[in-house]
Amino acid sequence: MLLITFMLFIIASLLGAFLPNVRWGSRISYILSSIASTILLYASAKALLGSPIRQTIFSGPASIPLELDGLSALFLLIFSIPYTLTSIYSIKYIEDEYVNAGIDVRRHSICFPIFLMSMVGAILVRSGLWLIVFWELMSFTSYFLITIEHEKEEVRDAGFVYFIMSHIAAALLIVTIISLASWTHPLSFTYSSLRDAYHRSPLPALIGLPIIFTVAMWIKGGIVPVHFWLPRAYPAAPSNVSALFAGVMEKVPIFLLTYFTFRIFDPTIPSGLLICIPGIISMVIGCLYAIPQRDDKALLAYSTIGQIGYIWFALGAGIILYSYSKSLALLAIILISSGLFHLLNHSLFKPMLFMITGNVLVKAKSRDMDVLGGLGRTMPITSIACLIGCLSLIGLPPFNGFASKWSIYVSGIASSTVNMISIPIYVGVALAMFSGTLTAIYSLKFYSEIFSGEPRIDVEAGDVSAILLIPELTLGILCIILGVFPGVAFSAIFPAVQPMIPEVGLAQLFKGVGFLYSILMIPTMLPLSTMYFILLATIAPIIFVIAYQLAHPKRTSVQPTWLGGFRHTLRDTKLVAASFYSEFESMLGSFYQIRIRRPRIAYPEPNADLVLVKPWIWIGRAIGELRRIQVGPVQIYVAILLILLISFLLMVVIG
Repeated sequence: MLLITFMLFIIASLLGAFLPNVRWGSRISYILSSIASTILLYASAKALLGSPIRQTIFSGPASIPLELDGLSALFLLIFSIPYTLTSIYSIKYIEDEYVNAGIDVRRHSICFPIFLMSMVGAILVRSGLWLIVFWELMSFTSYFLITIEHEKEEVRDAGFVYFIMSHIAAALLIVTIISLASWTHPLSFTYSSLRDAYHRSPLPALIGLPIIFTVAMWIKGGIVPVHFWLPRAYPAAPSNVSALFAGVMEKVPIFLLTYFTFRIFDPTIPSGLLICIPGIISMVIGCLYAIPQRDDKALLAYSTIGQIGYIWFALGAGIILYSYSKSLALLAIILISSGLFHLLNHSLFKPMLFMITGNVLVKAKSRDMDVLGGLGRTMPITSIACLIGCLSLIGLPPFNGFASKWSIYVSGIASSTVNMISIPIYVGVALAMFSGTLTAIYSLKFYSEIFSGEPRIDVEAGDVSAILLIPELTLGILCIILGVFPGVAFSAIFPAVQPMIPEVGLAQLFKGVGFLYSILMIPTMLPLSTMYFILLATIAPIIFVIAYQLAHPKRTSVQPTWLGGFRHTLRDTKLVAASFYSEFESMLGSFYQIRIRRPRIAYPEPNADLVLVKPWIWIGRAIGELRRIQVGPVQIYVAILLILLISFLLMVVIG
């Protein structure tokens, strides 16, 4: 079955290359890619429920050893969902956005299925040599997918930066693999041989190789501070490719990091910190940088950095606890599983949001949120899908983002009872909560500036094609299902993660989850938890009332805006996206490297005023600063609460 999947991807690429009709070549390429992805979904689900699948393609020195074990099956199960739906979406999107505009898409039709196949190969292969091959194949094909509009200078620049950074990561990966293989006798690149070689390697290699490998994963994963290629590449790429980057490609380094840490290297506290701390930084930086963006895809790109940070933080925190003491194995595996749960959720709502930007681009021909607005009336179904995606991204119940983020919070807070080693974990939980607030800020901006208010540009009435809408709505339904029934996800994740930490049995794991989440999460498998029922019973009537009021507004008389003796339309007077959170942006201007020049006016004063007036001015300024505490920007309150929260958590841990 794995061989069939690989063959279908190759056939799809060949037909896209050689069919004389470019339009039909692209359609068939995407259709075959969706069929191959569906087969992959079935195979990975079967392997996850049953025994691992081991298969070797070819024979002799060029043999490709493949293994579909629990962890690989979990990742491919997650990948195959956006694979399938994005391939279906591409059938119509590429035609509407590029073929009808006279852009040659043959290169896209060739590279798209090979790009999918390369990521499957990177997950399945059990040879360091073939891992390098699939990694390079993934880098080259993704570069060509990004630069489909290579005649634009900004696209060429984005592709160049991405190409350089991808090959720096590839060079670090090659150094790791070749160094390990050089200590094998006879020369072998199989993962089992690399593991044995690592444990026979000299001390500098024992310390240095995991660091080199982790830095390579930093680069490919878009982790701060080597993230700068990502907000360039995502807006430059077609929206279907951006959806695959965010939903799949950014998760390949997470799989390799997890696999190599537990199966080839040894999990240690330093290796956990190398994953955990950059994850915490990426959470905050990604969300902060998302707020001032005007380009809708650039906003989602920075959002991806932040959400990937959640996953890295949970994975690193679990490794730290497990390395510190095997008695903490239960808590460690729950943290890792919570991170993988968020990985699953991010692979659902983020591709959906990128596909929605594609819908907007097809209809409005713009990504600039200063220009967009009011599209909710023109594109009602797209607007509903976007609202589901944004609520899932924010992490509000009963959407899936809440379930995974809450499980990270709960399991991270539980680690605070250990000792001082869990201080970075506890601080990370506090910053994760803070980042959740920032996520709500930019998600509100993303939705409202595109779909709410009065339209700023004229757009043809009617939503996009059903072929574009069905994948997005399917992902939205999955977001709601996993939000209400998170036990479905945990039931798939736990059997995949448990073999890496054999100190915890599955029965003990489910029992531990039942104790840890007895109030707010599902104890074992599928039934609806008490708290979720209460949340639904409370929120559902409120949502119904709000929806009813929106559907039946009170009759009001709307008059044209009158300003300075001239009549203006609401379109002319609506705040643009650049005005959203301008105070917040000004406060962190140096951090964003944004310079805002404001005029300074000096009033000459008589010398006597230095004594008579100046003291009152100083007092007034002091009172004005105190007034900020009551009526200042909301960001000041958030900063104060964050400082108090971290201080309180540190006192609890130290005390």
